[in-house]
Amino acid sequence: MLLENPTRPEVTRNLHAEIMEIDSRLNDDLASMLPDVRGRMERFNVSLRAMAEEAGVDRRVISIFMRQESGIDEDISLLHASEKEDLIKRLTEWMRGVDEADDLITQAEQKMAGTHTVSSLAKLLQIEAFDLSLVLTRCSDDARNGWRPKKAKIVRAIAEWLEIEDGIDGSLNFAHTPTFMTLQSYYGLAIATKSIVSIIGEVGIGKSHAAVHYWRMNPKTWRSSGVVYVRFKKGDTTEAAILGRIVAALYEQGLIATTSGDPGKIIRDTLGREDLLLLDEVHFTTDKGSRAIEVFHSLYDDLLMPMVLQGNSDLKGTLWDEKKQTFAGLANRAYQMPAMQTTKEDVNAWMDWAGYDNETMKRAARNIAARPGYSGELRTLVMIISAFEKMNPGQKLTAKGLKDAALMMGKA
Repeated sequence: MLLENPTRPEVTRNLHAEIMEIDSRLNDDLASMLPDVRGRMERFNVSLRAMAEEAGVDRRVISIFMRQESGIDEDISLLHASEKEDLIKRLTEWMRGVDEADDLITQAEQKMAGTHTVSSLAKLLQIEAFDLSLVLTRCSDDARNGWRPKKAKIVRAIAEWLEIEDGIDGSLNFAHTPTFMTLQSYYGLAIATKSIVSIIGEVGIGKSHAAVHYWRMNPKTWRSSGVVYVRFKKGDTTEAAILGRIVAALYEQGLIATTSGDPGKIIRDTLGREDLLLLDEVHFTTDKGSRAIEVFHSLYDDLLMPMVLQGNSDLKGTLWDEKKQTFAGLANRAYQMPAMQTTKEDVNAWMDWAGYDNETMKRAARNIAARPGYSGELRTLVMIISAFEKMNPGQKLTAKGLKDAALMMGKA
């Protein structure tokens, strides 16, 4: 019996149906890609022209793709199937490339915290600091002529730097003493309660080291919330100086592309309720009877953002003055943590971390560090041991040697 062959019209109808099915599937695939493409364009400030050039797609085709389902001009279904397949392939590759570059930049932001500023990393990578800030803040690829190839070069340099830095554990640079760990919990308290936490500690107990460690482990990035660390300096006694110092920190931590503009607005536009503003050496803002510290009150009320005010005993005498109560509004909003100083347990933990586990050595170390004042505290001990090791390379430090070195340096 002869097999029946379909007639030519039937073959044509079947082929047409298959083509229509493939075309419908391609249309559905492109429609489902549109939100993802638009989302990345908005998130990374990429224009239609820039995206077309990066993806290697004809701008007419991209324009039709972006206008699908809008009823404007041409419809996506009018493109040939081969054009649609090529478009899907190129857009998929473009999105993958954009995501990989953003992952690298986010890793760089996290690795920079506590180790590099925008300025220092730019110098290391031999690029312009302004160019690096544009990459970190995901500024538009149309920012300047010739920017895209320059951006690609910077991203490659960042990738090479991260490869070198990979595996370096920042937490190993700090001895986890009881005071150190208590400070970590205080920073966490500020975040958990969305409040202001005031930390007062004697000079030299390691407050700044603890703050930098917390920042390094939990940095704010362009993509996620986290810690912004600001360290004030002598002379920051006006509202303009305080806000300027915060804006400078935002720039050096790669969170803004420029420091130009109203500082208050920059801060409010950059930071939010899930961030932590970790302010160190705040006592400098109260020098010479300055009332500029009230700006922290205003910032907190505007942003309701967790904030740590950390400083030495001078800050306590200003903020928590029971008689004058000059800054009662700010003090009322803050948790006041117990005053801190180096303890014997801190000294023991640091000596173990530094490799000095002899009890006689620890006793001599405690006599130096476990006392308040400029000649005591943990920093003094670290200075003495560091100086001895540099002056006597390879020589083992003894308890007597430690006492003699302290006496020689006026720290006995």
